[in-house]
Amino acid sequence: MNETIRQQLKHRTCRKYTDRPVSAEVIDTLIEVALRTASHMHMQAWSIIRVTDRAQKERLFEITKQPYMLEVPELWIFLVDCRRNYRIVEAQGYTGLAAQNLDRFMQGYIDACLAAQNVMTAVESLGMGGVYFGSIARDYAATCSILELPDLTFPVVGVGFGYPAEEWVIKPRLPAIFRVFENTYQDKISDLSDLNSYNKAMSEYCDQRRPNQPEGPFTEMLLNVMSHVFSDQSTLLQAIKAQGFVVD
Repeated sequence: MNETIRQQLKHRTCRKYTDRPVSAEVIDTLIEVALRTASHMHMQAWSIIRVTDRAQKERLFEITKQPYMLEVPELWIFLVDCRRNYRIVEAQGYTGLAAQNLDRFMQGYIDACLAAQNVMTAVESLGMGGVYFGSIARDYAATCSILELPDLTFPVVGVGFGYPAEEWVIKPRLPAIFRVFENTYQDKISDLSDLNSYNKAMSEYCDQRRPNQPEGPFTEMLLNVMSHVFSDQSTLLQAIKAQGFVVD
């Protein structure tokens, strides 16, 4: 097994960081890693906002409610960015709606996710740790306002990273039998008892991570999460439309 795979198999979320800053050289390297990520039709319809202003972090924290956002040394927000390409073709006389349609939005969204994962892999290969902030989705309109996002841009995910102050245990994952299929989709869970072993592993993980805050099994956690809606679909669609995209 090579070192790249060894690092990937050790992936875990890092929520506590030292005061050691990430050097400018490392930041430049990680930016280049992001830029080299595969892109649909070479459209490169995504961008990064590096959040360095403490006040701006505090405003984003009001959305995410995750206190480690305030302490993470580096915070990058990955965006759909169809604006740049539209301005390029607009300067050549194009006035159509292709930049605004849902297909272009999804291409940029997927590419932004790929770039974020590419950066995280590179971060961990350098001995750092990171955390995703999908929680910026709890209020897309506010996130767009804080980041001053113009039309044809949209926030996808935040990536925070730095040098870890401690190591977390690796969180158990659902076994491949439930998630990897051949040729066609297959429902592998015939009864909740099929998840007994995974429930046990997750309970042990939670007890180790937060011994004073016992949690139920994975199946109960999933029910709690799925029962709580952070933002409904109509709010999401409204936020996308407000950024100039045509999703009807």
